Amino acid sequence: MQLDVVDKIQKLLALSKSSNQHEAELALTRAKELAFKHELDLAQIQSEKQVEKPTIVKSEQLPVTERKLAQDYISAILQSHFRVRVIYTYHNCTRGLTLVGKKTDLEIATYVNEFLIRETKSLFEQFLTSKGVRVSYGNYYAPSWFYGCWEGLDHKLTLAERDLLKSESVERQSNFAVMIRNDKALVADRVKEYFPKLTNAKNSSGKIDNYNAISAGRKAGSSIDLNKALSNGNNNKQIN
Repeated sequence: MQLDVVDKIQKLLALSKSSNQHEAELALTRAKELAFKHELDLAQIQSEKQVEKPTIVKSEQLPVTERKLAQDYISAILQSHFRVRVIYTYHNCTRGLTLVGKKTDLEIATYVNEFLIRETKSLFEQFLTSKGVRVSYGNYYAPSWFYGCWEGLDHKLTLAERDLLKSESVERQSNFAVMIRNDKALVADRVKEYFPKLTNAKNSSGKIDNYNAISAGRKAGSSIDLNKALSNGNNNKQIN
């Protein structure tokens, strides 16, 4: 497991400060070999006295109702762009939502989840009103609109992340890529620890076949400003 490797490297780095020169050199060489083999950033590990293990937090319990469709697409956004894993649990016919990730990532993802639930609800209702249709998440337009909304926001965030990386040096880009891989491995380890019997469930979002609704949803998704939302939140965080 990745966490075990990090622990070994940290112990070797501690030994590398030994007063015994031979022992110190051997320990440092072994630490470098392990870091290279597992594609870990040795400098980052060395600068941290203790690697933060991903923490777990449960959000509010979300009943399986009309909001399910919106939540499924929002969960996809959280997993793709906010470095968390989304786990669904079921108890007494009630669906719960659990986010797994590092503390800072969880704070941002939790806020983004709540914001997108409100924002997509408002935007979808505006779309239905413009069509003169009664507001309902079970509406014929819903699967196509929410798919388009996810597609528009996902595309916008992907382009923003690419532009951000282009502005960084090659070295910083490489370090960032290593950090992302490390974080994903840490989160994966924690998911296995908390949910050893986790299975993948099939997601049925309904028929996505209305081009006008897809187009309108895509436009709505690309109009969502998460940076503005986060800067207005309690933590005053920006998407980096």
